[in-house]
Amino acid sequence: MLLEGQECTNVSHTGEWISGLVLRVIEDIGPSRIGSVSADNTRNTRVAREIICRKLPQVLNLPDPEHFINNVWKEIANLPFWSTAIETIRRTLKYFKHANLAKSKLRQLRSDQSLGAGLESIGKTRFATLVWSALSVRRSLPAIRDLCSNEEIEIPVLQLLSHLDTPATLQFEILLTQFIAIGDPFARTIQCLEATSTNPADVYLYFIALVARLKQALETCHVPEDVSGQIRAIVNRRWMEFFVNGPSNAHRSAFYLNPGMFTSFLGIVSLTIS
Repeated sequence: MLLEGQECTNVSHTGEWISGLVLRVIEDIGPSRIGSVSADNTRNTRVAREIICRKLPQVLNLPDPEHFINNVWKEIANLPFWSTAIETIRRTLKYFKHANLAKSKLRQLRSDQSLGAGLESIGKTRFATLVWSALSVRRSLPAIRDLCSNEEIEIPVLQLLSHLDTPATLQFEILLTQFIAIGDPFARTIQCLEATSTNPADVYLYFIALVARLKQALETCHVPEDVSGQIRAIVNRRWMEFFVNGPSNAHRSAFYLNPGMFTSFLGIVSLTIS
């Protein structure tokens, strides 16, 4: 729910300025009615949350979990190991975005082969869209290959997609499958957290599920050991940053205070991935 907007193009968006804007709205609502403040973890919004919580000690400082998990995924996706997969995904999407005839032929063939939904663009305002885009490319791969084999379309510099059963093609398919297997837990966790009914206990619960799913993926999708080690290090460091050294223990406290959740996870001591 949007309570107030302000035209501020000529103003420096410092933490002090943001906190002043928020505190003014809080004053109109009534400080006793405010339980927490949440925002992404950029420097100015982090400072704004700290200022607000110093002035209103009863208000919980809650970093935004969707931004947090998206940043974990972005760091993993930036590992050099994934560069070939990501470049191929981007070029494929770009080609079909600008080639109307090819797009139309793919749509028709995808329908004939019952392949499901079409290609999904990589968005800038939604989280983890690279995962959904990768899934859409893999889903459409049989139709794309048929179009290339029949010489109905030609995707420049993308022989990884157009040739069937070559070593390079098979290697790309494995890499794409590994990329999706690692990214899928992050994308689905973010999707769950975007529900309007989500509470702090759910944040902790979904992260437990994310770690369990990621651990399983690392054990089964045969990512090289050095890459697996980098992924584990990123997740463990980010886990400490958010849940252990973060500004509030609200997520863990809410989880342990929920009898239905706590009794199901009595054996959990640490969520670090080993």
